[in-house]
Amino acid sequence: MGRHLPGTPKPHGDDFCQSVRGGPRPPAAGLTTTRPDLYHYRVTDVALCLSKSCTTGWLDWVHGELWLTHTGLIRRRLSWNESASHGFGPTVGTPPPESALSSFDPAALLAEHPTNKVIYFDAVVAARLKQGITTDALRLGMSDGSRHRLLWLRRDPAYEVLSNVLPATLGERLRR
Repeated sequence: MGRHLPGTPKPHGDDFCQSVRGGPRPPAAGLTTTRPDLYHYRVTDVALCLSKSCTTGWLDWVHGELWLTHTGLIRRRLSWNESASHGFGPTVGTPPPESALSSFDPAALLAEHPTNKVIYFDAVVAARLKQGITTDALRLGMSDGSRHRLLWLRRDPAYEVLSNVLPATLGERLRR
């Protein structure tokens, strides 16, 4: 494992990580990865919770919820006790929880805590989605020059969903 034959597609991720993980991850239960258009349809009037283990960097130890909407991503901080209860995940069930998009007030959310984020897809100039051994990550460069890093436990469905939604949403602005 970890090697591929010439002329065949290279496995996702580098050879070392691929061999440690034991191969590519299967799609999260209840989520199809062959129809990205379904994700767009599903999230037009609701927010989909992709993870409750989302942090904003390696120095941020308090988890938050990562919500996908048709206009962007929302990261809402949780409490320390909720973070500690997550263990190694997964932190969301299948199917992932949904919430009415109208239940999110971006201004109030940003005022609650400095690690809360409201990230609009149309303001993203560069994005990188990566799989890791214990966490996956999305790094974002914004049109105002700011940068955001979102990390979550790899057992959550965030990577599978985002890897289907972001290519169509961000196009050339997304790298893997």
